[in-house]
Amino acid sequence: MKKYIVFFGLLLLILGCSGNQNSANKVELVDGQSVIDVTVDSLLLNAKNYESKVVRVSGIVEHVCVHTGLRITLQGKSREMKLSVKTSDASRPFDMSMKGAKATVTGVFKRVGGANEVCDVESAHHPGEIYFLECNSINVK
Repeated sequence: MKKYIVFFGLLLLILGCSGNQNSANKVELVDGQSVIDVTVDSLLLNAKNYESKVVRVSGIVEHVCVHTGLRITLQGKSREMKLSVKTSDASRPFDMSMKGAKATVTGVFKRVGGANEVCDVESAHHPGEIYFLECNSINVK
């Protein structure tokens, strides 16, 4: 009888652990790329490593564009670390009530482009002025 109890106990242990292992190995994909979880501070300090990659960042919504609602600014743990987030075709304009809330944004991390790219890069004080996150999804808490 003790053998059966030990056998069933081990069987339950093996089955319980194997279920957790499968769920931990799931990788979320967006546009065929795996999503990288990173902080605002780390993202901006290591910006070149994340360029053109899908990232998920969390921060406090410091600013919502009052004119168009198409841009927000996320603040990291350090007050100096601010990331510009712009809407994409996949997302709607941002709601003004987001200001001051904690938000988690998933999107493609991109370099600012345009006619004055050289001037923008030369006059920028930190990477938050050279890069932005194109929002695919946002979750506000």
